[in-house]
Amino acid sequence: MRILTVGSAEIPADHLWRGKGYNHFDGKGWSSTIVTSKSIEIKKRYKEKRTITTINLEPIGTDVLFVPYNLEWIRGIRAFKEDANGTLSSPFGAYTKRTYTVEFRNNPQKLIPYEESDTKIYLQLPEFNQDILKLAKEIAGNLKDNELISRKIEEWFKKEFKYSLTIPSSQNPIEDFLFKFREGHCEYFASSMAVMLRHLGIPARVVNGFKRGDFNPTGGYYVVREKDAHSWVEVYIKGKGWIAYDPTPSITASYKRNLFTKLRDAWDAVQFWWDRNFVTYSPQKQITVYFGLYENLREFLKKAERMKYFLFLLLFPLFFAIYILTKRKKRMEAEAEEEKDYKPRRISPVVFYNRFLKIAKSKGFSIYEHETPLEFVERIKKSFFEIDDVYYLTDLYYKVRYGGLKLKKDDIIRIDDILRKLKEKK
Repeated sequence: MRILTVGSAEIPADHLWRGKGYNHFDGKGWSSTIVTSKSIEIKKRYKEKRTITTINLEPIGTDVLFVPYNLEWIRGIRAFKEDANGTLSSPFGAYTKRTYTVEFRNNPQKLIPYEESDTKIYLQLPEFNQDILKLAKEIAGNLKDNELISRKIEEWFKKEFKYSLTIPSSQNPIEDFLFKFREGHCEYFASSMAVMLRHLGIPARVVNGFKRGDFNPTGGYYVVREKDAHSWVEVYIKGKGWIAYDPTPSITASYKRNLFTKLRDAWDAVQFWWDRNFVTYSPQKQITVYFGLYENLREFLKKAERMKYFLFLLLFPLFFAIYILTKRKKRMEAEAEEEKDYKPRRISPVVFYNRFLKIAKSKGFSIYEHETPLEFVERIKKSFFEIDDVYYLTDLYYKVRYGGLKLKKDDIIRIDDILRKLKEKK
């Protein structure tokens, strides 16, 4: 995503772009089991200052809309809906670029102000664990306020645990994370905190989305990449609504600008300018841009009578660009029509892992919606061939997906060799 703020307003470093919420936990993974919303908005007057941002979302194969907390309104989407887990989605344009504008309050407390009629569903647990209950009570101490208890558990995770992408396999991931490994990535932190709160009778759910992203000073906007993907917890506080807590220890390194990052930002700014002014523009807006350029050129040529022969040289590339853009727009519209009947599928954020999932599926092994990649490997290791290669792909997926690892030439060569071998194997 690329995010533009009105008036160059600064977005806080701990800002979160909320995506999909989950209510049901089966012991290993989370899913959303409620569709329609029964929420009632709390009628309050908010005095905080507001920020308006335009979100430019790349086609990522999901109908989920990523929005800020303390949302006031959203515009630019033809139709959208909200489920009881607070997930905003739109059935149109999941496989095309989407641009929409949101306004949100500058409230440091990340809040969804809903008054739920029934929050028992957010206390669901696959089984009651006395050890987890005992640990949660020890951390909470004598506190009675649910908001303070949630904050203390959040701080406890950040202080006592470590962030890691190297996670041993386990049949009981939450128990082993809490009492044995004490390290993991954001999904482990979010799941464990939600489970602990539910043991204490405090409604909680897990949310997936993105962290703020990096600021591009060349273009004056924020860039949210795959490395910014994140999971956290929302806790229901009576009288306020759902408040976000992020128990994962911060691993964000200081963003140092060097020649490479400056060139990267400059190139991204050029691409973004092209997208905004040509690719995603309507024909009417394109015509306005073209005629604006033409008027400026005509004024220039009036002042330089002897340079009239440049008119042809300047206008020919312009009309050629119009022709190319028109052809491209027609092709994109045709592709969009074809994608209307396309059934959404599980899409990996890493291309090579997505290819592996397709090969595994062709061999009769499909990953479940609630499974992590490592859990998938553990389930199929007794039946799937070349399991060592599959472990290698999975480990590399975690490092690229969560650790921001840049693939080297040797990695790419080995990945292609493994995928070719898996595909040809019978």
